[in-house]
Amino acid sequence: MRRWGVKPRKSTVVQADPSMRIALVGKYPPIQGGTSRQTYLTAHSLAMRGHDVVVLTNADEVEPSCRQMFIDDDEEHLERVYRSGRVRVFNTSRLGKNDYIPWAQPYASKLFGLGLGTLSACSCDLIVGWYYEPYGLVAAQLAQTMRVPVVLRHAGSDIGRLANHPDLRIAYGWAMSVAYRILTTPRTSSLLLCLGAREEQLQVTRGSRLPPYFSPRSPRLDLTRVAEAAQEWYRMVGMSDDATAVLRQGLDNITQLPGDLPTIGVYGKVGYSKGSYDLLDALESMLSGGIDFRFLSLAGGQTEVFEHYLRHLAQRSSLLRRRTVVLPFLAPWRVPNFLRLCDLACFLERDFAIGFHSPKVATEILTSGVALVCSSEIADKQYYAASLVDGRNYFRVTDPKNHAQLRAALERALRSPQERKDVAARGLSLARHLNEHVAVVDGYADAIERAGSELTSN
Repeated sequence: MRRWGVKPRKSTVVQADPSMRIALVGKYPPIQGGTSRQTYLTAHSLAMRGHDVVVLTNADEVEPSCRQMFIDDDEEHLERVYRSGRVRVFNTSRLGKNDYIPWAQPYASKLFGLGLGTLSACSCDLIVGWYYEPYGLVAAQLAQTMRVPVVLRHAGSDIGRLANHPDLRIAYGWAMSVAYRILTTPRTSSLLLCLGAREEQLQVTRGSRLPPYFSPRSPRLDLTRVAEAAQEWYRMVGMSDDATAVLRQGLDNITQLPGDLPTIGVYGKVGYSKGSYDLLDALESMLSGGIDFRFLSLAGGQTEVFEHYLRHLAQRSSLLRRRTVVLPFLAPWRVPNFLRLCDLACFLERDFAIGFHSPKVATEILTSGVALVCSSEIADKQYYAASLVDGRNYFRVTDPKNHAQLRAALERALRSPQERKDVAARGLSLARHLNEHVAVVDGYADAIERAGSELTSN
């Protein structure tokens, strides 16, 4: 059996020869976000199919405010040996700050060196670069150096924002020029062609089905246990005094709030385009009107953005601060456990700069059996948009910047528990139908396997 030039983890599982050796360069937990989650899922899906997958990443170097807080056995999810395939993860090493001028972490150079060191001891069948900066570019450089085919997969911000920079545009254009296949979607194919991709390189894929851990039967998150871990987490992060104070106030009040209060949840990066500030306005307005609730969030983002949000929260009424619990990002397989604490969950993205950005948060909420409160911008981007009906299987907010309208949607969901439960049940029914009859099991793993099969046959 051919092996990678690295020491494998000990395992009692007997492995058959893998079909392909795949090096995947990309974001990976504990980096927060949809791209990291999908890279993780694809790596494990390929391993379950019998492939040997090595992940090359800088995930261990992600800034604390964009890092998932691992608890219990989360670390063990990253690598796994399956019946005939496996996933192993290799991280870049840290470099002391200001070791050269002008200072910036040399992630691309470190990933390139990590790739050469990890892959040079044996043959590699295929390299996958997921998200162009810096992973796709590094994957293309490794592929050219090692004479191995490369498959690239973009996200939204790399080709929708970063590629507008003249230097990066040229770099990404070169990476695409050497790619065997470029995985994309119908909405972004034309943009890739404008960036220099060739028609024959493009492989249009459909997004993958949600993993089975998204379920209304998922166990509920132990909020007290996670809050205790969060207290220590925030102490280590070292945020400003105002930010720390508002975080601790909510965490300290978890056990003091009435247990029968309805719970509003939200998760993801904070920001104006995420509707984060709109939601705070609507929540404070409801409290002043005598409507009580508990507000839970898994939140973070770039440090200065997250701190600005927390300072904004600190200026809100003490009534809202006492009812607001902000937890760090958790591993993606913990999100359904968080949603099980919520009576309704919001996804209020609006005026997002990248028009084709289409996160799966709305689908995750529906699949978890929780009532969804969603902006029109996001609802209309879903491939099942025609099946979404306001007041039937979700609550629609045409424009979250209209705080009176947002408050009305939230009040409607809170004032009538039975209507809220009925809406959640019909949303779950829709999600189950999509999962069973429409969604692709794993479109990305399928596409990577197909590329490998084509290369073998050629």
